[in-house]
Amino acid sequence: MSFQNCKIRGIGVNPISYHGDKPFERGNPAYVISPSTLREIGHCPARWLAGYEPPPSEAKEWGSLLDCLVLTPGDFDARYAVRPLTFPDAKGQPSTSGNTTACKAWVAEQEEAGREIVKADDLAEVKKAIAKIHADDILHRFLQASDKQVWVVGEWLDEKTGLVIPCQCLIDLVPRKDSEFAQSAGDLKSTRSAAPFVFESFSRQRGYHVQAAFDLDILNAATGEERDTWCFVLSENYPPYQTGRMICELVKVNIGRQLYRLHLGRYAQCLKTGVWPDYQAGPGTIQGWSIDHASKLDEMELVRVTEGASFSAEDGTESVPDDEGEVLP
Repeated sequence: MSFQNCKIRGIGVNPISYHGDKPFERGNPAYVISPSTLREIGHCPARWLAGYEPPPSEAKEWGSLLDCLVLTPGDFDARYAVRPLTFPDAKGQPSTSGNTTACKAWVAEQEEAGREIVKADDLAEVKKAIAKIHADDILHRFLQASDKQVWVVGEWLDEKTGLVIPCQCLIDLVPRKDSEFAQSAGDLKSTRSAAPFVFESFSRQRGYHVQAAFDLDILNAATGEERDTWCFVLSENYPPYQTGRMICELVKVNIGRQLYRLHLGRYAQCLKTGVWPDYQAGPGTIQGWSIDHASKLDEMELVRVTEGASFSAEDGTESVPDDEGEVLP
């Protein structure tokens, strides 16, 4: 089980080109697998096969805009259009209404061109976050030393099934070999909280260590290098846009490496057998039903109710994800 025939396809790649039109449907062995896709397959193969995509959210829109301005600022005009503050109404007077004919025509023009519309106020706030990142000397040096949006392609040979699985990744930050960060690669993350004890939990929940291991391994296979350090450049997505710096511990990267290999092996089995397990597959079920296991929190609830105290689901946890998957501090 290993990566093979890997190469760097591009540097400074527009994510739209990377994600692009996919010529093969899910379930076709020729479908190209990325770390984010692999995480979803590992979560529930049946759901992924059925077409699951993470729902849009304001947090995602913010993160995409931040990525564009930090990693590929030259793509901004092609990807985004800044909404004017006013449009002329029927009488030629400036209006802030989105219902004017002029506003609707402008919006239709941007959508036809494939641009996302961003408000001037939101753009100004993202620029504040970027300024905060560059005010951090270490983060500034890391960004300055790095090639950005590096597209790596290759194949994964699954020995058990004999299948060759096309793979790819888009790495935000790959420091150049002559820099002080030459042994590393990394990711720019917009997050609700950059506090270490919060983000490390969110990183585990979102499988960022799986991505880290996958990206490092396919990058090394493409370049012949031996990079072993994965860095997170963190930016909170609300004022004052506090930054954070985290390195994924080697033990956690190794766990991610075992996980992505297991996920690829199970994906290969799905391709070979045509069986795509759902949430109730595997051990830990009774007659096809999953078990809602008791936990320490359930015991705490019983104790508190017995003692006449109220119980909060947040007690005793490191972080509580909101409905959009963000982690609240």
